[in-house]
Amino acid sequence: MAKINIREIIGSKSEGINAHMFSVDALCKGFDTNVDTGLTEEQAKENLKKYGPNKMKNMPECNMVRRDNEWKKIMTEDLVPGDIVEAFSGNFEPICGDIRIVKIFEPVHVESYFLYKDCLNFLKEMTVEQTSEDPIETSNLIFHGTSVFAGNCIGIVFQTGENMLLSDVSHDLLATPAFADSDDEEHEGFWKRLGHGILNMFKSKKEDESHEVEVTYHKDTIEKVCETYNTDVNKGLTAEQVAINQEKSGKNKNFGEYVKIQNYTRCKRDGEFQNILSKGLTIGDIISLKAPQIVPADIRIVEASEDCKVNKSGLTGESESQKVSVENTHANPLETENVAFASTKITTGTCTGIVVNVGKSTIIGRLAGLNSPLQ
Repeated sequence: MAKINIREIIGSKSEGINAHMFSVDALCKGFDTNVDTGLTEEQAKENLKKYGPNKMKNMPECNMVRRDNEWKKIMTEDLVPGDIVEAFSGNFEPICGDIRIVKIFEPVHVESYFLYKDCLNFLKEMTVEQTSEDPIETSNLIFHGTSVFAGNCIGIVFQTGENMLLSDVSHDLLATPAFADSDDEEHEGFWKRLGHGILNMFKSKKEDESHEVEVTYHKDTIEKVCETYNTDVNKGLTAEQVAINQEKSGKNKNFGEYVKIQNYTRCKRDGEFQNILSKGLTIGDIISLKAPQIVPADIRIVEASEDCKVNKSGLTGESESQKVSVENTHANPLETENVAFASTKITTGTCTGIVVNVGKSTIIGRLAGLNSPLQ
């Protein structure tokens, strides 16, 4: 895939952006607005005359704004610079204007393949403070054409319509492309054949028979888990071990119709952490996760920060995030602190774990009816 030249595509549009450089008070004065109460209807009408309607393709019909000290639903084409809006995850409607962040209630991560291609999973953590003079590099601006992956914030709209930074960028360029199952499939043939051959040397008919899986990795010591999955916490798997384990476990995909994992995961192999396609993870891989990442496979925790928590609501129905630690705190693997499951979400902190199940062998894969029952 050809490398995208952002500057060439957006041209000189970024040169006129300075909303990130002003204080919030100065920005409010410039747009005749107030962060706490928003525009008055009269001020909104004046700004609509001044800046024009917010007409763009593929935008929702309505948008929520704060006006006259209350949240109101307005027609999206009536959204104007100076409007106070809320940007948050779980809102599947597109960002309808370019926004300067003024308050953050929960840490905000914005997703954009086009703008943040060099960031892990194309996610950038945002701030209230200006972090760069370059409007594309600073962390206190959110642009139309991006999406809020996690968090919640309030912002001032500073550009609408054709003036928005990415208004001329096609949907094809803004969308995250589909990724192959492996970023080196053309070169993996040797190791795959080797792993297949080694396994066939030891496989018995009994091993081919379907069977229930007994979960013990939350009870076992870390050393025992490493022995079981032929791995090393400090070094990770070697290329040869990856091939052998992938032959056993298969690809890390097919979780079910409604489950989506992120494209890349930070994984330790041959002694070094590297970003690999999550579909290429296998049992025994040592992976590092940081909020707000979605857990890409079932993992046994080997290290966790004090503030690390995971949201398991999709599996257990619990709305509150649960603590993550290296301790086995419950006989039930769904309840213990030292296991995190594919499709759950790290909400705060960081952790490192050993992959114990991938794809259709994960708990979520089994719940989707894709593999053997959990014992």
